[in-house]
Amino acid sequence: MTYRNIIRISISLIIGVTLITLVSLYIFLPQITKSHLIGFYNFKQEKNLYYRINAPKKAISELKNLIKEAKIRVSDFWGEGISQPIFIYCDKK
Repeated sequence: MTYRNIIRISISLIIGVTLITLVSLYIFLPQITKSHLIGFYNFKQEKNLYYRINAPKKAISELKNLIKEAKIRVSDFWGEGISQPIFIYCDKK
């Protein structure tokens, strides 16, 4: 086996394992995978809040206020907020 063949096989294995892993994640954990790929869907982003473009303005403003209040409560209790959560609002009925 030549050096070139070893590199070719190694790269093929890495790409193959990566693709199998990504497909497996999507099949077995679709909601988690979709939440990590939220930027590719038809959502508008404001800081760490994602919502549909046609979402009601009133609901979005209430949600922003709720997030602000929660941030204050967390910082009062823990001293500071170090996490960076992602909030996804989906108005489905």
